[in-house]
Amino acid sequence: MSCPTLAPAAAPCRPARRSRRLALWAALLLGSAACASDSSNDDTRATHEALARSLVWLERHRPEPGSKLGNHVLDAWAWERFARLHPDATVRARARSEARSRLAALEADAEPDFVALSYWATALRCRAALGLDPDPLRSRMQAADLERLLRESSPTTALWSAELLRFSGVELTLPARTTLLSSAAVDPDWAPSHRDAVAIYHELAAASDFGRESVRGFSAEEIAFARRAHPVLFSVVRGEGRTDAAAEILISGAILGQRDEPWFADGIVWLRTRQREDGSYMRAGQRPDPPADARRHGIVTASWALLESLQEEDRR
Repeated sequence: MSCPTLAPAAAPCRPARRSRRLALWAALLLGSAACASDSSNDDTRATHEALARSLVWLERHRPEPGSKLGNHVLDAWAWERFARLHPDATVRARARSEARSRLAALEADAEPDFVALSYWATALRCRAALGLDPDPLRSRMQAADLERLLRESSPTTALWSAELLRFSGVELTLPARTTLLSSAAVDPDWAPSHRDAVAIYHELAAASDFGRESVRGFSAEEIAFARRAHPVLFSVVRGEGRTDAAAEILISGAILGQRDEPWFADGIVWLRTRQREDGSYMRAGQRPDPPADARRHGIVTASWALLESLQEEDRR
């Protein structure tokens, strides 16, 4: 995987100054959660508090310059999700600033492989959504051999990259291949697994522009199958302790308008129980104290799922 070239890092804050800044940020977030509770139930307050802890974690754990591309994109993407979906305008404004600064520091400096392409497609979509000029990165992507990279990807990864690039204004042709959702929907012997949960989330999230639009490219029958499959898949991944996959199914359920279904509400409660005190999330097979970069994906998916639970109306 190619690594990004980063703009020179700002001079580090002195420890005391940084501690004061974090304390103020934490106070703002927890104050926002307390204000939300004035007119909300305990469940909503608990979700706000979980989100506040994760925002403090993100503030404390910016990826190191020179670390893998995926770490930087996940970090920026987490802030972008808060900037778009958090109910509090002050938090949204702060998250927008953080996301923009992180995305502005990313510069594609090498021909991507198919894995890096999926990250760059995500970064490009976030740049456009936050009002940053997409042209430099978009031009870099257009100069790559996109059709070859998409052929080298799995059908799900190819769909993810292609749809995000197309939503960002990159014209390309997606190779004709059967996605997981399309094949599962017509398979009478389909047996749910965590791999299916991950694939269906990636396909629906990309095909809906991260929930901004109605899902495109799938038939009504395939969408109906996904709605039926979601609670089954959630039960499977919850039973296996796969927090990231559980959050992803909650996200794709929200994209298909299933927030009011009992399995979704129960899933949000369970997801909060998986949070560590520091704001990150436990997941099956992970050691008790993993490094920060191993926690980053869980922050993105779990926070996005919790943010979806707070939305009061369909955004599409």
